[in-house]
Amino acid sequence: RRGRGSAARATRAGAVRACAGEGRGASLGGSRGRGGGFDRLQGEGSAPSAQGAGTSAGRRHTPTMNRDMIAALNIMRRMPPSKIEFNLSGLVNLAPEMTDELLQRVDQPLQTARDTKSGKEYLLCDYNRDGDSFRSPWTNEYEPPIADGFKPSSKLRVLEEKCNMVFESYRNLYYEGGVSSAYLWDQDEEASFAGCFLIKKEVIEPQRRVHQGCWDSIHVIEVTPKAGSKLGRGTFTYRLTTTVILTMVTEKGNAGSVNLSGNLTRQGKDKTASVKSENDHVINIGQMIEEMEIDLRNQLDTLYIQKTREVINSIRRPSSSNNMPSQAFVADLSGHIQNFKAVVEQLPPEAMFSPPGIGRLDRTALRIFNLRCGPPLPYSRV
Repeated sequence: RRGRGSAARATRAGAVRACAGEGRGASLGGSRGRGGGFDRLQGEGSAPSAQGAGTSAGRRHTPTMNRDMIAALNIMRRMPPSKIEFNLSGLVNLAPEMTDELLQRVDQPLQTARDTKSGKEYLLCDYNRDGDSFRSPWTNEYEPPIADGFKPSSKLRVLEEKCNMVFESYRNLYYEGGVSSAYLWDQDEEASFAGCFLIKKEVIEPQRRVHQGCWDSIHVIEVTPKAGSKLGRGTFTYRLTTTVILTMVTEKGNAGSVNLSGNLTRQGKDKTASVKSENDHVINIGQMIEEMEIDLRNQLDTLYIQKTREVINSIRRPSSSNNMPSQAFVADLSGHIQNFKAVVEQLPPEAMFSPPGIGRLDRTALRIFNLRCGPPLPYSRV
């Protein structure tokens, strides 16, 4: 297990900056700090694998990573995206000394819990974990309770409550259900903070043959003040890294079960904006998250999923009116072959050239017939 408190979260945020770079961040999953990922989109089951250029873990490696960590991330990159938790557990058991760093660099699907006081659901991730307890964004209490759990400052907690309220409305409008959570924590620099905004939406639609589907989006934001800025007034720089984990299992009659799953991470461009109140932080962060999610959804739909459909459709071509000329040609060729066989049966064995009446197409048919039916006939010199 990783250490708790602001130091661990600051280390995690640094891993995001080190590994994301140039518009690509972690993989599609739970904490930040790895290479790109639908980037890793992989199909399993009846459909062929449709794998992009990215990985689920560690496409980019920092210079400080040892060879064992690079090898572990390469293993995770090649494993099925739908079994991230199982594969990560195996690596942790195999190399327990790398547990902390692996948990930082490998994203996992989000889990849900229910607040015993408010009755609301919230999402579990490394950003609200302290030891074996998780902090609820609704009551700011850890479950199971712990005495000295890490919590945001009083001012940041007020901002966190506003973020949760606004993000819940955003999630209802865009996803029409699901669970969302927002967590903020203080950074070492004065007036700077970081946050994690999470959304999980599960879908089961038998009428559309979707046996199981899940969308996990994880947005990590770093807010850095310019000189002289305070939390509620001044100029701030925002840096957003987003990871999406998508799982979709379909079952369709004779086609069998198809598992399309993977992850994708992108880092947005830094945004600098002036704030006149703490509410402006919520507006600036919300706009960045909305634009990033729209971009990622478009990429998944128009690039990765459409490309997968194109690959699958190229495997076979069902009969259609467009194929009729080809079928007519095959039928015509078969007819000429049958006519030719009937003609040559009447020829004497010493015949070495085609008799009168056998046209150019019949000679072509003879060559095809010889190739398909074994040893050449005596008159194959035609």
